[in-house]
Amino acid sequence: MKNRELSERQLEILDNTLSIIAENGIQEFSIRNLAHKIGISEPAIYRHFENKEDILLSLVFYMGQNVEASLSKMNIPADSSFEQLEYITNGAVDFFEKNRSITTVFFSHGIFQYNEKLVQEMKSLYELGISVYSTMIRKAQKENNMRKDIVPERASEIITGALHGLITRWILSNYEFSLCSEWRGLWTTLKSVIT
Repeated sequence: MKNRELSERQLEILDNTLSIIAENGIQEFSIRNLAHKIGISEPAIYRHFENKEDILLSLVFYMGQNVEASLSKMNIPADSSFEQLEYITNGAVDFFEKNRSITTVFFSHGIFQYNEKLVQEMKSLYELGISVYSTMIRKAQKENNMRKDIVPERASEIITGALHGLITRWILSNYEFSLCSEWRGLWTTLKSVIT
């Protein structure tokens, strides 16, 4: 699925897939509902994707691409690795707050649990995030900006777990609070634990 180029029509199909799943749940996602939402025939969708699974696999890839593109556009300060970690994490939270549909689907892991290929795609995105965080944490530890008695992978899981919990609460509250504001408070507490 890596480095797959998507056509404009495929992107339209994926955006509408994302919308259906975010608004109504995976159970309402069907080729028929998707074609109706876009205003095209069902066979037209099959010209762009092999089947429903192909659409969902492409959707996971597309969501990961969106997060990666957003983070790559950031002007990350060249200060300490810990400050870079904080900056990237805040940027991710900002992206999630601005892209509710992607966030809702991305953090609803259960919707993909019955398809092994989808589970593996989501797992590889998660592992990539843990790897990036762990690398930055190791550098921060070498710079004496983080506690050295914390295993970098565990610290990464603490950060991502806290973020996941906050985003879940945000989604369940129907987005009633500012995700970025709540994250700043939570990050302050996390910093006191890991630095």
